[in-house]
Amino acid sequence: MPSFTARWGLSRLNPGTVNDNADTQRMRLPTQLSRDYSLYSMIGYMVVIALTYPYVLVSTPLGLANGGTGGAFWVFVVVCVGMFSMAVSMAEMVSIEPSAGGQYHWVTKFAPHKYHRPLGFFVGWMSALGWQSIIPGVAYVAATNIQALAVIWHPTYVPTGWEAVGITIFFCIAATIFNIFLRPKVPFIEVTVLLAYIVMFIVLIAVFFGINAPSHLDGHILVDIQDNSDWGSLAGACFIGLSGPVITLIGSDSGVHLAEEVKDSSKTTPTAMLSVPLINYFLGILTLAAFLLRIDNLDEVLDTPTLVPYIQVLLNVVQSRAAVTVIISWMILFFVFGAFNSNVTTSRQLYALAREGGFPFPKFVSHVSPQTRVPMNAAIITCLIGILISLIAGASSFAFLVIQTIGNSGLLTSYMITIGCRLYHRNCVSLYGTRDDPPPFFLGKFWGNAINIFAIICAFTFFVIGFFPVAPHPTSSTFNWSIVFYVGIGLLAVPVWFFSVRHNFGRMATSVASPPSEPVETDTKGDLNLNVARRSDKRIMKMKIATLT
Repeated sequence: MPSFTARWGLSRLNPGTVNDNADTQRMRLPTQLSRDYSLYSMIGYMVVIALTYPYVLVSTPLGLANGGTGGAFWVFVVVCVGMFSMAVSMAEMVSIEPSAGGQYHWVTKFAPHKYHRPLGFFVGWMSALGWQSIIPGVAYVAATNIQALAVIWHPTYVPTGWEAVGITIFFCIAATIFNIFLRPKVPFIEVTVLLAYIVMFIVLIAVFFGINAPSHLDGHILVDIQDNSDWGSLAGACFIGLSGPVITLIGSDSGVHLAEEVKDSSKTTPTAMLSVPLINYFLGILTLAAFLLRIDNLDEVLDTPTLVPYIQVLLNVVQSRAAVTVIISWMILFFVFGAFNSNVTTSRQLYALAREGGFPFPKFVSHVSPQTRVPMNAAIITCLIGILISLIAGASSFAFLVIQTIGNSGLLTSYMITIGCRLYHRNCVSLYGTRDDPPPFFLGKFWGNAINIFAIICAFTFFVIGFFPVAPHPTSSTFNWSIVFYVGIGLLAVPVWFFSVRHNFGRMATSVASPPSEPVETDTKGDLNLNVARRSDKRIMKMKIATLT
């Protein structure tokens, strides 16, 4: 019986460009992942994983109690500015060090030498916490939307938490299968989904402004700031209301963890990181304005039997179950693809962390399958973690929300520390980071310092807000316990560091890095000569087939 390798063969390794090869050798990282992503597929990937305008529909009604309609609109704009400063800061770092490790890798390069290893591990720990919680979160939103459709067509149906958990687990498993077996097709799929995403946005705006719309929409809604939760001041209400847009807009580093799978990564990845927020913020702001202008009865929307307020708004606007079903079906599809992409990003982050010795059983977790060019073990572990987190939602939706909040706090922690280390390194060590010359995307000293400082202030503000209760005078059941769990998970990193990863972290990747490549020819676009690459691939394939069979 032929082996798996003999039957299916080895997946072709796309080595990228001369610049990619030089960056890989400079960073002393192994060449294990295939560079199949172009600029357009990366933009599609990052837009879909962010899902800004669908998340606007999901999260906005829940935040109207803090700031009203006007507060919800302008707070969203403010958070866009803050998140963009973080994206710009990380875009420069990925242009200097285009590694799948992202934040923790940059900390090991830019932090003071005395602290770079333990601080890098802590940042990797917090970044992993953030991304591991995102997959079940996105899948759970898709599950609750499916339940809402069931309520529309069968009003006597009462959604339950465990049913949503079952659907969530199904999507977590499907995301893993997508990640492992469809890797060569993913770039094309991302562009296709991006086009559908934009078309659906146009349809949604046409629905909000074109169907049963009053002759004169009340623009006062967008400036009507209210303190509906009795915080005591409009500023305080809006301050608390920051948490909703933060949940919607976080994740600027999603494309960073694919940096080793992007062609001409030091240029393409930062370009995508700067383009995607501008696309998403534009779509998100227009969707938010249209949505707020069509809310007639807020109490009816919040008390909807579907348990998904934006679906009730669509029902009130369209007044057709069939039409709403079509729209929601597309939204569910986008959330499902968001879960798929989240598995890709999360597994790459975990793979890179394990490759550096920052996760237990590092060689097993960081193994890359020669058949798929995917870190399969990291993808499967990511799936299992997502399933365990989703089980919490069956017992308590509040506890599940706490887990999501902790995940956001973990990402913001990684942003703050990473950007702070780059700020230190720029002013005290080297203006160009680890390079001898300016990277393709370079902020310079003045603008780099200004943007980094602003980004740190914004990240810290958003971080603090995540631990506030949603309403004043909380009880034990409404108190935001995420601060307790955040501190506990942070402290858990201490024994893991001392008893598991301290001796290996930051040293394993360089020990398995590929030896310097033979000189290669390039065409006018800087691509590696295909004939040389193919000959190299054939030699590698013959050696691996002989080993595996």
